[in-house]
Amino acid sequence: MAVGREFGAFTLLRKLARGGMADIFLARHRQQDGEELCVIKMLLPHTLRNPSAIKLFLNEARLVARLNHPNIVRIQTLDRVDNYFFIAMEYIAGETAFHLLHQACAARRPVRPAEAAGIVWQACQGLHYAHELCDDRGHALGLVHRDISPSNLMISFDGQVKILDFGIAAAVERSRGKSERRTLGKYGYMSPEQYRGEALDRRSDIFSLGVVLWELCTGSALFPGNDPKAITRAALEDRIPSPREFNLDVSLALESAVLVALERDPKRRFQSAFEMGLALREACGAIVEDGAALAEMLRAIFGPDRERLSRAGEIGQELQLETLLFDDLGTSESDALPQPRSGPPRRSVLRPSTIAWLILSVMLIGAALTLRLLVDAMDPVRPAPAATEAKVGVIQVDSNPRGAAIFLNGRETGMATPAELRSIPLFSDQDIELRHPNHLPFRSRVRLEDTTPRRISAVLVPEPKAKRR
Repeated sequence: MAVGREFGAFTLLRKLARGGMADIFLARHRQQDGEELCVIKMLLPHTLRNPSAIKLFLNEARLVARLNHPNIVRIQTLDRVDNYFFIAMEYIAGETAFHLLHQACAARRPVRPAEAAGIVWQACQGLHYAHELCDDRGHALGLVHRDISPSNLMISFDGQVKILDFGIAAAVERSRGKSERRTLGKYGYMSPEQYRGEALDRRSDIFSLGVVLWELCTGSALFPGNDPKAITRAALEDRIPSPREFNLDVSLALESAVLVALERDPKRRFQSAFEMGLALREACGAIVEDGAALAEMLRAIFGPDRERLSRAGEIGQELQLETLLFDDLGTSESDALPQPRSGPPRRSVLRPSTIAWLILSVMLIGAALTLRLLVDAMDPVRPAPAATEAKVGVIQVDSNPRGAAIFLNGRETGMATPAELRSIPLFSDQDIELRHPNHLPFRSRVRLEDTTPRRISAVLVPEPKAKRR
């Protein structure tokens, strides 16, 4: 389809990209009260090959078009021109979380944990709305996104988060014959049950959103690489590290929320996106609801010129076009993110001048040690110092509500909050879990670096009264 062509109320302005299943255009949508930019996803003719597949796709796509929520990208229309079916979606002046992660690394301005929680909190609102959607008779539709990833979360320059491609990819997938089907979702973000090919419910999206939250908090890929088999094995079997192992600015309460979302057993995860959003609100406070904070974050990372061009529709990068193409399904984008780092968690980025001073300091320390060795060689032999006792510390544990049973490294301590865990070895990871009736478990990994008492204060999240699937 040629640029400049008009069909109905749309004019194609620029072809942005082509994928295996769709062409993407920036278009102008003429309406009674004026014009607005939109994005046209034009399905290629081979995508839907028979009348029954076309009917199924249109029925499912029209269903998704009923979604009307500020945190879900609005579908304006579904139609057909010549042999092309197309979907017109609202144009968002903003950036995807995928691009945000990369630019934050390049700009040396990491996404702060509260900002990460704010992005995911808004996504939780849109997900919960879609998961709860009913038909005209009041029956739950059981919608599941199946492809939550950083590239499918758009953050506008006004600070509003929108979920892309809700259900459209699934509609295309189900319109295919069984022999044509392939894994739906992106490697590195699918839930364990999704890798295993099991039936999915809303909790699958919760796991995927937990991966996104982990990566926003750390700036690294949770399941890195581009080998599907290796990623699948890691997602199903490897230990899931705490985000605090890579970023000490992540609070203990936020750490707990991330790890609950990433439970491999769906029964141990948050049972709804609403529940996950509540945990984020309790972990970080009202800041998660502040869209202005996200708008300021985008301006700090991308700059004002980027916002101006994006609002004018003069650039296409903000669309992260590769994420708008259906042929991304089954591929991984996590290999494009930095791999998790070994060593101590980050606090800040070292500048070149800082590195130079470190090198100089190491040289001076080396010279001082050499001088000390020479002096000691001339002194009389001194008695060896007495062996020092192993260093241990204390962890003070409290919770709201109190009375939670305390588990240390998987074993019950027999104590309940508030309590002190004594004789904790320094420089070793300690897994702490709090369990309280009718509340979700709280988990945290703690590493004592000195003998100063470490305090953990957990806000326990109530279990939902009625668990939905």
